[in-house]
Amino acid sequence: RFHMAQQNLLVSRDVPLGEGDIAPQKKYSSSDMITAAQEMKFKQDEAHRRRKKRKKEGKKAEDESKNDLKKAYTTTAHEKTKDELMKDFNVDFAKGLHPAQVEELRQTHGWNELTPTKQDPWWLKLLKSIFGGFFNQLLWAGSILCFVAYGVDPNDPKDRTNLYLGIVLSSVVTMTGCFGYYQESKSADIMESFSKFATQKIVVLRSGTEVKVDPRELVPGDIVVLSYGMQLPADIRVIECSPDMCVDNSSLTGESDPQVRKWTPSTVAPHEAENLAFFGTMLLKGKGLGLVINTGDTTFMGRTAALACATENVATPIAREIKDFVTKVSVIAFALGISFFIIGMVTDGKLVKNIINLIGIIVANVPEGLLATVTVSLTLTARRMDSKNVQVKNLESVETLGSTSVICSDKTGTLTTNIMTCQHVYYDLQERECDTRSPNEAVEGDFYYEDGSVRASFIRLVRIGALCNNAKFLDTGSIVGDATETAMIKFASGHVHSKYHLGVQKYRNLHEKLHEIPFNSTNKWQISMHRLTPNLALGSEQKEDTRDQAIIVFKGAPERVLAMCDTYLYDGEARELSKETRDAILDGVLQLGSQGERVLACADLVLDVNQYDISKMEPPIERFEHNESQSTTEQLVFVEYNSELLPIRLNESGEDGNPLELEDHFVKHIMKLVEAETNMNSGCQRLFYSDTGDLLEAEQTLRELQIGQGSILHLREGPFKFNGTSRETANWPFGRSDERGLTFVGLMAMIDPPRPGVPEAVKKCQTAGIKVVMVTGDHPVTAKAIAQKVNIIGPDGETKEEVANRKYGGNPTLVKPHEYKAVVTPGHVLQDMLDKDEDEVTEFWNEVLQKPMVVFARTSPQQKLLIVQACQERGAIVAVTGDGVNDAPALKKADIGIAMGITGTDVAKEAADMILKDDNFASIVNGVEEGRIIFDNLKKSIAYTLSSNIPEIAPFLLFQILGIPLPLSTVMILLVDLGTDLAPAISMAYEGRESDIMKRRPRDPAVNKLVTMRLISFAYLQIGMLQAIAGFYAYFTVLNGFGFRPGHLINLDRYRVFNDYLKEAKLRDAYYLWCFDPNENTIAGSTCYYLPNMYDAEFTAGGLTNIPYYTDEEFQAWRANNDDYASDAKDFVVKMAADVGYTDTLTREMLNSGGQLNGVDLTWELFEATYWKSAPALETADDSLFGRFSRDTWHAISAQDVVLYPNRRCFEEDYSRNYRQNPNTGDDLPNVPPPFCNVADYEFKPRTWRYSTEAQDNANGALNGLRSLFPMQTRTRVESLAMSNSAYFISIIVVQWADLMICKTRIRSLFEQGMSNTFMNYSLFFETILGAFLVYVPVSNTVTGTRPLRFTWWTSAVPFSLAIYIYDELRKGWIRKNNGGWLHRNTYW
Repeated sequence: RFHMAQQNLLVSRDVPLGEGDIAPQKKYSSSDMITAAQEMKFKQDEAHRRRKKRKKEGKKAEDESKNDLKKAYTTTAHEKTKDELMKDFNVDFAKGLHPAQVEELRQTHGWNELTPTKQDPWWLKLLKSIFGGFFNQLLWAGSILCFVAYGVDPNDPKDRTNLYLGIVLSSVVTMTGCFGYYQESKSADIMESFSKFATQKIVVLRSGTEVKVDPRELVPGDIVVLSYGMQLPADIRVIECSPDMCVDNSSLTGESDPQVRKWTPSTVAPHEAENLAFFGTMLLKGKGLGLVINTGDTTFMGRTAALACATENVATPIAREIKDFVTKVSVIAFALGISFFIIGMVTDGKLVKNIINLIGIIVANVPEGLLATVTVSLTLTARRMDSKNVQVKNLESVETLGSTSVICSDKTGTLTTNIMTCQHVYYDLQERECDTRSPNEAVEGDFYYEDGSVRASFIRLVRIGALCNNAKFLDTGSIVGDATETAMIKFASGHVHSKYHLGVQKYRNLHEKLHEIPFNSTNKWQISMHRLTPNLALGSEQKEDTRDQAIIVFKGAPERVLAMCDTYLYDGEARELSKETRDAILDGVLQLGSQGERVLACADLVLDVNQYDISKMEPPIERFEHNESQSTTEQLVFVEYNSELLPIRLNESGEDGNPLELEDHFVKHIMKLVEAETNMNSGCQRLFYSDTGDLLEAEQTLRELQIGQGSILHLREGPFKFNGTSRETANWPFGRSDERGLTFVGLMAMIDPPRPGVPEAVKKCQTAGIKVVMVTGDHPVTAKAIAQKVNIIGPDGETKEEVANRKYGGNPTLVKPHEYKAVVTPGHVLQDMLDKDEDEVTEFWNEVLQKPMVVFARTSPQQKLLIVQACQERGAIVAVTGDGVNDAPALKKADIGIAMGITGTDVAKEAADMILKDDNFASIVNGVEEGRIIFDNLKKSIAYTLSSNIPEIAPFLLFQILGIPLPLSTVMILLVDLGTDLAPAISMAYEGRESDIMKRRPRDPAVNKLVTMRLISFAYLQIGMLQAIAGFYAYFTVLNGFGFRPGHLINLDRYRVFNDYLKEAKLRDAYYLWCFDPNENTIAGSTCYYLPNMYDAEFTAGGLTNIPYYTDEEFQAWRANNDDYASDAKDFVVKMAADVGYTDTLTREMLNSGGQLNGVDLTWELFEATYWKSAPALETADDSLFGRFSRDTWHAISAQDVVLYPNRRCFEEDYSRNYRQNPNTGDDLPNVPPPFCNVADYEFKPRTWRYSTEAQDNANGALNGLRSLFPMQTRTRVESLAMSNSAYFISIIVVQWADLMICKTRIRSLFEQGMSNTFMNYSLFFETILGAFLVYVPVSNTVTGTRPLRFTWWTSAVPFSLAIYIYDELRKGWIRKNNGGWLHRNTYW
């Protein structure tokens, strides 16, 4: 399988620079247009077969529907002329739509609003969290089976074990479901986020009248009045606009620069058309009219919204891993359970009993605590990541980030700051780099001499950046203005403060602005004039004349600025601008442009103070005679100056070359002629007319001033006044023909710079085997430059065309695939390929996604989504970062979506799984490390948890196969899984990283699974087996203390009566267990038999006297009992009777129901008197069956009076009241006291044969006074098994101590890793205390069936715990020494 972590992906195609770029197109046309050659076909056949299969499954129609959404946004409105638009939309631009048209269109197109998606109510989400998911459903199934088993239990009282089990399982899954719901309760409603783009009322033209309407009322064809600062309410085709109209498209396309809008038709792609403005974007500058072309869901944002909502959520890798693990465990559990269920049904056919065994095996196999462990571990890691500025919305995404093999990152706002910053300056014919870390205080760089004084040329460049700039600092410290001017003013700010100790605004105030021509997209320059006081003059600007000077500051596109300059500044002195110098400057421009920077040239000029004197006083306002005139027959006006009338003949020509009428002349025409007559600069002229006292403006016409032939104007002199709105109309030197030019000072190159720490973060990702792919809506050149700065494209990252230029004379067809590593694929090339047939699309992706350095530029939201999808189809686990609306679909489609917390839109945040609260891509590296740690730790946690499965499963297997009493109850299994093991398993979440975690390649999901066969082998066959042996050792040790040798235990519970005190027949007829010494009784051997309480005596209890131990009614019930345990007991009694001497007198038929002795029905009294003879007066007789039974059993003390079985005791009460009733009242009779206890001699020790305490020989040579272990009543058996179960349970805790420590690392020694995990140390203490609580606290004994243990029984598992630790240390040591060896390959999990 092709895996992106092991193969470097991507190939490129580029596009030439657009017309709006400052750098000349021809410089980049070759390096930015790459035609990729085919390299390798990855999974083409598989993809083809997959497509066929999907069609066969009927998914074709669904796919086509989704593909419609994924197609690029299309419209032809941007290509149409105004007349064509009016015809297509049936609207008059001068009047707008009529109300009837609006209603008709609304019926067709609906309201202008986004359709919200259907959301589940909170209670349904909660139910899905509790009942959804395979693991949850598995636990619910187990819980239901437990309740069913309890319900069908025919006993009275019922065994509550299954009830408790069902309650615990249902409680666990409910609580973890609620916890998961709480953690992920934040809404994922994408549409609600889009609705936050709702705008205020807007002005539209309807029926010739401007009216205000809500944005939702718009319909296609409406004419909208566009004004500065408004948020656009729909997709709009601009039909009229001011020259400076700009929009902010960064949230849609990722472009951080303001985008100029024009009304003229365009033939480029819609999202690049300059005459379209989209819903939700901001109008930054200008005003105009727009035609609504799309509303609601059909807008660019509407399609993006629909695409985000239609995008299917991808199951996280950890979810897939857990499902895979649970499936494996479930298959094992159900296979074992069903197998033994079938075996049980074949052997005894008892449904309820076998269902209970089935449940026990399933419960033992399924790690019920895993769900809680995973949930809590992910939550703890999420909290830890939160402290590192990574907010986790989807818990499972924590691990996904660690598994990521490809990060598709947006550029703007993610890799970069989304703040234009001055990256380079160029002065004295040299390029200098600027400090972008703190732009407002950026004073570092090659700008100052060693003595701290600023370089002369540089400070003049700074002055231009501060003055020729309309961005403003607010009182809050923030800046208002477009991105480029903001970057310039921030850069200038630090240096102005460094030299003058002033803020920029105060510095500007000292340079009074006298006039300006703002920037527009046609001129591509901006100019302003300022007052320069003598104390602020720099270098050669300082004059002896103390008058204020006028200074021109100028910035714009380099080729435009250089065209207006005739000198350049070098070391503070102006020099002639030769062709060689001009070319050198242009080379600097190209070099900066090739780095993706926006380059502006700066120039200035200090004007001659005599010719452009701005220090004079303004003349006083004067009023003259109303419409004063002089009689004349010529096209003259008169200008009075110094009491003299100057005749001014007006004979200018218009644009058509014909002479203008006198009234069509402008005031500036008069000023021009006056300057020729008087040598008074037109800028100093102040013309008055009539009695208004108003000064005449240069751009006013004589007609509007009502100046006619012979009119008298009055001239006065004032300070020079700049006027003009273009280069042609300017009244100052502007590099026009035969006119002095400006002085070129330098270049400022702006870029949206990389965030601090991002280049290092990308390097770390690459070291970790993670490929970072840039996917941006910005221009390819800019994208490539940033990619190089952040290490996405490395030093050896040549593109195909660059290799062709270097080696093959510019012929890319000669370039071999291995010769280039970097590709930059623009969106239009991508779209062209996606429009082809599926095989070609597959070929394209295979071709593109194999290069190590990859950039996608000028991409649409749909294309970003398809890029993510293509990576996933080729085996990658994809993380997508982004902050804009355009990123939302890809964020949702990715395995993990990561949004920016500060600059990110609400849409992006809602679509993402994680949010970087500090917007720092570098935080992703922390997330990757945490994700890898959590995967490692989950693996360790599972290894720890699974190890206890074998000691939990083995008891049921031996119980079924060998018939031994069940060593571990299902309740105690839950005590391990949900009690003692839970805290240690969770403590793995706190375990630190292993040293090589960020040097590994991303895991291959197809190979490096959470649970592998090696892990199962380690947990089950190695550690688990040792744990099971430890458990059985503790189990056998405790039962041995009660007199049960291991040989006794085989088939001891084959009839399931060993500890059954709830079923009346079993309790009654298997009341006593007799086990015999094979040396004394060769008939029984090592086999034990269950017999009723056949003892002929009476007792007093509960106020009742003369209560018989055994009755004929019970004896007849036993005779009628044909169960195997009763039949085997009858057979044995007959054999023993024959051995005693009752050959042929006691037969098997006599013990069956209806059997007779000498023609009389056999009763208890007859059986006792004839054969059994258990009465105290008869039990010593040689022919007493009871006496023979007693003599042949195992003894509790030796001949030397040593107690052999110290655990054995008799209990004063048993369970006989469960089946014995008073025949007179029907009430339960009191429990039968054990008849064989002699507490006066050995307290709580058994005595079944009532001899004196003195050792003596009787006539038969038998030794009196030896204590017999048997018969053992049910109560003792129940207690002995409960204690052995408790010992087994405690042994699991003890061996899990070692298991927890060895699972801390997968290959490092514990001595290297240490025990610094405080929570783990606490969990070791906690599980031990919890185990003691469950064993020693009476209420726990009642609920869980545990019993108090001797301390020595705790130590039985200690040797095995040490063995586990020593074994694993030796295993890891051998692996470290023989890396890659057999042991490593087969046991490293």
